[in-house]
Amino acid sequence: MAKGKNQRLKLLYLSRLFSRETDEVNGLTMAEIIEKLSEEEIDASRKSIYEDIKALNDFGMDIKMDKDGNRSLYHEVSRDFDLAELKMLVDAVQSSRVITAKQSRDLIKKIEDNLCSKFEAKQLNRQVYVLNRIKSQNESLFLSVDAILTSISNNKKITFKYFMWDIKGEKVFRKDGALYKISPWALCWEDENYYLIAYDSEDEKIKYYRVDKMIQVKEIDEPRDGYEKYREIDLSTYTDKRFRMFDGKVKTVELIAKNHMSNVIFDTFGRDIFTMPYDEKYFKAGVEVAVTGQFYGWIFGLGEDVKIVGPKEVVEEYKSYLSKNIKNYK
Repeated sequence: MAKGKNQRLKLLYLSRLFSRETDEVNGLTMAEIIEKLSEEEIDASRKSIYEDIKALNDFGMDIKMDKDGNRSLYHEVSRDFDLAELKMLVDAVQSSRVITAKQSRDLIKKIEDNLCSKFEAKQLNRQVYVLNRIKSQNESLFLSVDAILTSISNNKKITFKYFMWDIKGEKVFRKDGALYKISPWALCWEDENYYLIAYDSEDEKIKYYRVDKMIQVKEIDEPRDGYEKYREIDLSTYTDKRFRMFDGKVKTVELIAKNHMSNVIFDTFGRDIFTMPYDEKYFKAGVEVAVTGQFYGWIFGLGEDVKIVGPKEVVEEYKSYLSKNIKNYK
């Protein structure tokens, strides 16, 4: 009997067949395996398939045979990712702000096609609803991240254009569309956004940029500078103090909060902050934070449960912040 034209690809087709058509619950009979290989123009006998299954198992796959009544079913029973892990990955992709809707669909399709069976894929094809979650509108985000990481690896500066959204939801470029030129040093993930920490040679200081608002990122043939400035910052505390509350002068702020707010305070500022009992109902906390309107807005949102008590200038700034906002409603 003449061999099928795809005979040399037999093991590859068989591997894909077990990965896509079987899982821990669903299996194929030997007759079904032979028939599906025949559809790919591959001739196979039972004996050759037994040998192929042994070779695939030796290679690292986990193909077993189970009895279902009078039938013998062959299936791949374990994989690199179990179904629960894949669900977590899909949920993270769907709910991520920095990934556009189209990129979410494409990534999930790749997960479904390559990391699980077609039966498990149906369980992954679900919609996760996250309240107040706005997907990124920047399709070039992944390209920007890749260009930044490549430039860091090559020790080169980059240029890019930086934009904001106007009241019509249209892009407005900073510096009238002129190129920024900076030395990239690190990418950070904070509040579900990528931030670039970089050195600006003209201003001689470290700055940060939202990567989803950067376009046309390009490496240029100039070595990075500003390493001394970058080396001075502690990235873990830098992101905690600066990104969560945006850019502002970092100060140690004293708070008095009701005891039940301890979880909120620790979740926001970490476990290493200074705390002590104030009285039976309240505790005192000292936190380092960039003091800005965003910080005051966060405090206001906690209502009567949290109060700023020091330093004095921060208390006075907060009072002024409240007064100015109240005027908007008069």
